[in-house]
Amino acid sequence: MNDFCLHKSRGFTLIEALASSVVLCTTVALIGAISSKTLWQIRANNDSLLAWQIFDEQMTTITQMGLTQFLAMGQTSGEVEYTDDNGQIRLYQWRIQVQEDATYSGLFRIDLTLGWHWNKKNRIITASTILYDESAASLMLPDSQDNPTGESVDTNTPDNMLQPQ
Repeated sequence: MNDFCLHKSRGFTLIEALASSVVLCTTVALIGAISSKTLWQIRANNDSLLAWQIFDEQMTTITQMGLTQFLAMGQTSGEVEYTDDNGQIRLYQWRIQVQEDATYSGLFRIDLTLGWHWNKKNRIITASTILYDESAASLMLPDSQDNPTGESVDTNTPDNMLQPQ
């Protein structure tokens, strides 16, 4: 029994304490970096989700109104403002191009480009769909005399859609 009492517990050496501190600090820093990156990705996804929602609203408007009535309004581009949870105003710009199919009467290709500014960069999504509108089969698009191919008359490109602020 006396032999047991003669051996005192030593504790940790300075090297062991430093090594465990380095491992602990590295783990905490790694978890913090992953969390920060995840929060940025969530915000970017929210902006992208809102952009697709705006896209869906525009396509629903065209479908409900009919292509003829939509084009008669003359509005093929616009802006939508959205205020996020931090009070920052986000500006989304959209543009629609319509091309009548040269082969099939009443068949139209609709291209929607939507752009916004996020994290010091311009973000742009473009989607296309085909719409059949029998009432618009003989529709003359604006400036169609100057454009006999039936191609879109909108000359804007995604590169100049968003101007630097």
